[in-house]
Amino acid sequence: MLWETIGIIIAALLLLEGMLILTIPKQTTKLIKMMIKKEKQFKFVGMIEALIGLILLILVLVY
Repeated sequence: MLWETIGIIIAALLLLEGMLILTIPKQTTKLIKMMIKKEKQFKFVGMIEALIGLILLILVLVY
C-alpha cells in the first residue's frame, strides 16, 4: 500500500514536470538555462519525463 502510494506520487510528479516543460518551454528554460543550452533538447527531455511519468502511473494503477 505504501509503495503504491509513493509510486503514484512519483509518477504524477514526473508527468506534471514533463507536461510543464512541454507547455511552457521558454519560461522553464530561463529557469534552468545553465543545465541545457538548447530549447529543442529541453523539449525532448520534457517529453521523455512525461512519458516515463505516464508509464509509471499506468503500471502502478494496473498492479
